[in-house]
Amino acid sequence: MRGQKSILVVDPEAESRESLSTALASRGYGIDVASTDQGAIARMRRQAYPVAVRWQSGESENGWEFVRRAREIRAATRVILCGGTRMSALGCLREQAFAFFRKPYSSQALLDMIERAFDTGDWREDIVIESAVDDWVSLSIRAKFSAGERVVTFLRALMVQLHPAGADELAGAIREILLNAIEHGSQADAGKRVRLSFIRTSRAILCSIQDPGNGFALEAIPHAAVSNPPEDQIRHVELREAQGLRPGGFGILMARNMVDDLVYNQKGNEVLLVKHRPRPRSIQNTEAGTGCPVDPIS
Repeated sequence: MRGQKSILVVDPEAESRESLSTALASRGYGIDVASTDQGAIARMRRQAYPVAVRWQSGESENGWEFVRRAREIRAATRVILCGGTRMSALGCLREQAFAFFRKPYSSQALLDMIERAFDTGDWREDIVIESAVDDWVSLSIRAKFSAGERVVTFLRALMVQLHPAGADELAGAIREILLNAIEHGSQADAGKRVRLSFIRTSRAILCSIQDPGNGFALEAIPHAAVSNPPEDQIRHVELREAQGLRPGGFGILMARNMVDDLVYNQKGNEVLLVKHRPRPRSIQNTEAGTGCPVDPIS
């Protein structure tokens, strides 16, 4: 009954479990369900599942514990976590979860990631952790589009200090630059790797992305929208058509519009993205007696 398209859905809530199962079954997947981690692990002992989707309903749950137990039994199973906290996302990253979605997320994004999980071959070394503490995450990423998409789900889950719209913007900017680094800087060569550091400070979130390529100068890429003159905002489209390039070229311009700062190094193979965090509520400096508002460091 199951075969290569089987999925284990783990969710304690019957309504959401049934909703996801129905959506997946309509796409031709074979579905087994479990309402508890214990029940899911028992099923995994009896049968191998290419993909498992676990919904984390409580903020206090540690989804990474399920990932660890699942990996001990079925190392090849791609476990996708939905829900949970920033720290849970870090734990799942350390335990080699395939992807992590934190609310809010779209059902289509989850379905797309499940499909990607089935289409991805050898994946367990695609994301190598160099640092995974609360304020500093550094990763070495194989130059594969699937690895880049997976990384973005984890990083989006770490942006809890930002308003959801701001988090979506930063995640979108990271995705554009990371996929550019994979496609252009690394030539989508799975033998190469991209380095990424994601850093939180009291005032901003910073993300550095470095590829192994030769770099470039912004003024030397006329096939990208960022180089268009003010009087001709779509000139690059004609250039791309003339060069036989795929439609697009808006990545850098889009990323620049979604963050507060975007800066390239001299070589052009490393970019720094900066997104300011909302300032905490001002308080009165009564000790100084000035009546001037003071922004406390959070």
